[in-house]
Amino acid sequence: MNLLHKKISKVLIILFLISLTGCFQSTKSLLIINNVSRDTSILIKVINPRLYSPTNMIVKITGESSDSFIVMNGMKIPGGIVDTLMNMDFYNHEYLFKYNSYKAKKGQLKVSIEIP
Repeated sequence: MNLLHKKISKVLIILFLISLTGCFQSTKSLLIINNVSRDTSILIKVINPRLYSPTNMIVKITGESSDSFIVMNGMKIPGGIVDTLMNMDFYNHEYLFKYNSYKAKKGQLKVSIEIP
């Protein structure tokens, strides 16, 4: 009987751990830049910092810009029709996303940020 209890305990522990992984939610943010000629910043925070240690961040930028602009920490993106996907290492619980208009004067951009 003792062996049966040990096996049941192991199964229950494994099921509990599997159910915990479903509790971790990704952090998703959507930033719409209607006026690309103005610099913009947004602070993104992880939903459950005590339970979750992120390791990557996915940034997707779509839209249109009259000229080049800069995002993040100096990444220059050329103007025109924009469809850019960046997947990078990320080990913090918050991130300050920065948009710098650089030469852009007209257009609209949609910035989707996900910390899975």
